[in-house]
Amino acid sequence: MPDNAHLEQQSKETQGTQSSKVASAAETPARKTESPPSVSSKLDHTAVARPRLKRLPQLPVDDFKIVFRPNAGVDLAQYNDGELRAAVVANSGLHSVVADEDIVCTNLAKNIFTLSSSCADRVANYAKIRELTLRGKKLGFHAYIAPLDGARAGIVYRAWNGESPQDLLQELRRTNPLLPIVQARDMEVLYAQC
Repeated sequence: MPDNAHLEQQSKETQGTQSSKVASAAETPARKTESPPSVSSKLDHTAVARPRLKRLPQLPVDDFKIVFRPNAGVDLAQYNDGELRAAVVANSGLHSVVADEDIVCTNLAKNIFTLSSSCADRVANYAKIRELTLRGKKLGFHAYIAPLDGARAGIVYRAWNGESPQDLLQELRRTNPLLPIVQARDMEVLYAQC
């Protein structure tokens, strides 16, 4: 008898274990259906998957950087860095031999390109460019000199009124030969334009 009682108890335990397994298996599909929808199921039919862009190359730290932002309707993905560099050099009036050391880096995610140069005079010429000729088309661009890492904007007090930006720049470079001064402007002229 003890053997029969022992067998009955084992069979009841086995049945209990099997029934709990069945119950948990029945709950498992319910859990799967309650899980949040995946990213692909959240996207509607108009969403476009963007490819991951490779990391941009590092430009020389000490160089000046000029950022060129195209006007509306220009997609820089159509042009390579060599074409952009040649167009900038051609529109700046410089010889290509002089500007050989300048580097162009395109950021397709932001639809801009950056030209890096170590020469402040070339940088000033590049920053004046308002249009580039690419593949026979004249395209409008906005160019500006990006501040250097750790650069500070400064205001010169007691400056003469009405001096041209070129005169201000020459004077600042003459009196501060160790500082890389990129631009100089009369603040009154800036505020009068606003």
